[in-house]
Amino acid sequence: MRRARYAIVAVALLLPAAASAANKRDYADCNSEKDNLVMLACSRIINDPGESHHNKTQAYVKRGNAFDESGDHDSAVADYSAAIRLSPDEGDTYYNRALVWEKQGKLDRAIADYTDAIRLDPSADSYIKRGEVWSKKGDGERAIADFSEAIKLDPKSSDAFVERCIALGNKNEFDRAIADCSAAIRLDATSVNALLNRGQAWTKKGELDRAIADYSEAIRLDRELRPAYRLRALAWQKKDDQDRALADYSEELRISPKNPVALNNRAIIWVNKRDYDRAIADYSEAIRLDPNFASAFAGRCWARGVAGQELLLALSDCEQSLRLAPDNADALDNRGLVYLRLGRLDDAVASYDAALKIDGKLAESLYGRALARLRKGDTAAGNADMAAAKAIKPGIAEDFASHGVMPDKH
Repeated sequence: MRRARYAIVAVALLLPAAASAANKRDYADCNSEKDNLVMLACSRIINDPGESHHNKTQAYVKRGNAFDESGDHDSAVADYSAAIRLSPDEGDTYYNRALVWEKQGKLDRAIADYTDAIRLDPSADSYIKRGEVWSKKGDGERAIADFSEAIKLDPKSSDAFVERCIALGNKNEFDRAIADCSAAIRLDATSVNALLNRGQAWTKKGELDRAIADYSEAIRLDRELRPAYRLRALAWQKKDDQDRALADYSEELRISPKNPVALNNRAIIWVNKRDYDRAIADYSEAIRLDPNFASAFAGRCWARGVAGQELLLALSDCEQSLRLAPDNADALDNRGLVYLRLGRLDDAVASYDAALKIDGKLAESLYGRALARLRKGDTAAGNADMAAAKAIKPGIAEDFASHGVMPDKH
């Protein structure tokens, strides 16, 4: 999780030039915060043949800032480039252009400009921003090196510790990540970014109570912080506290009611609570909002399948999920259950086979295939599958039984 932190760097105030035709109002407007005035006034200064070299440079930068704020990134790049041609030793202009390259997804160009900014004027901010781009490119080692340089330059930079925490977490170095996020929190106790990322590291370590404590503190600091509710809900799920997970997903949906992922996640909880109608309703709304949401189709297939409701519609949902994501083992597993309930045992075995080809340790597929094989009279293979499923997930038989799916009694 990231948040925007760095605004476009301010430039030196423009000063009236004795030979310039620009009036004092142009300088004031070019230095203002109103983008429309900035563009007009700075353009007059840029086009004034009597204007000073310094003022033209700064006018290009100011107009570039205004273009960037208005979303015209190409024009912003053009103005920053013009300013660099006039004054190639101004590190802030490279920094500004790098920010725009980054927005445009031109990461190599962004790195080159951040590197020039660092060469001309080393700062923690430039190292942090270049480190973030290295992270986006998947180069964790270079990212960590840059965040470490930022910390050397500014040991009180909470942001630098947070970014290194994130990079270390991405490398599964959770203890070091926790140490860095903890340092960030000591420097800034209101850093929800540090709390959320430390919480995720605690979660990865299986320290769920500590993770929940961090997410709860982030929520205390910002009641509208949607990711905190989602992350805390996931931790509650791992603790098998379905009610609290449900409450947090509902809070996430209060903040973002048209979020298909949150609807999908809440639907999973409804299924776990055996409230299939509400699960199907949430999956259906998620699909309405995102008709290409393969996981929601697979989930609705599962909800209908375990409920034993509308099995042909359930089958259609799984087929649509597989059209959208052909290698989705969960959808193949869910389809196996629907075939099992329809009594299409050969199709069930084939679907479970396909799921297990993707994930050979999928306990649900092993157990479902066991039931299908036993019903087909293939006792040896069925018992072998059942033993394998129980070895992976000891409570698998109880899970299936809770949904009314059990071996036939002989």
